[in-house]
Amino acid sequence: ISTLPVELHCTIFLIGQDIERSEHEMFDEEGIERLASPFEVRMSHVSVLWRDMALNTGQLWIDIIVQPGYSPKRVETYLARSKQCLIDIQLRNCPD
Repeated sequence: ISTLPVELHCTIFLIGQDIERSEHEMFDEEGIERLASPFEVRMSHVSVLWRDMALNTGQLWIDIIVQPGYSPKRVETYLARSKQCLIDIQLRNCPD
């Protein structure tokens, strides 16, 4: 697996992220947040190589869901890792 081109790994990461999100949305619209860690975070913890690839794949970090208890540091981290990609910020159950 380590001999695959970096671009292919990145594409596989993005497809995996889409599959996981669509599966959870079919059952529970908040299913993603109930996982121990989001897909992109888990992929970045597999190995040094995967971490480097995941952290340098800006598209993995473009979805930011802000809800009560969400860490501002996490928002900063996702913004930095998304690089120059367009981002999608969702506010959920935030007080008026």
